[in-house]
Amino acid sequence: MMKSATDLLFVYGTLRRGFPMHRLLRPHAVFLGEGRVQGRLYEVSGYPGLVLEGDGWVKGELYRLRRPNSALRVLDRYEGCSPSAPQPHEYRRILAEVRRARGGRVRAWLYEYRLPVAGLELIPSGDYRLHARPFRAPSRTTLLSSRA
Repeated sequence: MMKSATDLLFVYGTLRRGFPMHRLLRPHAVFLGEGRVQGRLYEVSGYPGLVLEGDGWVKGELYRLRRPNSALRVLDRYEGCSPSAPQPHEYRRILAEVRRARGGRVRAWLYEYRLPVAGLELIPSGDYRLHARPFRAPSRTTLLSSRA
């Protein structure tokens, strides 16, 4: 098995803390802090797509992967860019420069959106957390009132 080029991963959407799919990342990674990459963020269809062009900034989280190769196999399947996924892949995993919130720059894996963005909504803040409502389990009160 080929060793991965880095054990760092930058996530900007549904894999972030507070979103349901973070459960895929949590057992494989250690949170290092906030970060940002240069690019543009789009609303695709209930999830974001990052394009690494333009002069905006996309905010996200930086992680250190415990076992990079096995973690990236899981995440590649989730992102639909594993070798067995049908073409064209919506995302591709690439190394990119991430600016850490506390200073410094690192190279980390991230998933870049590859399909045309014409007609997609630009997320001007570059922060999917501000754009989407994070998943919250229904409260007991909500559950009880919905049964009435």
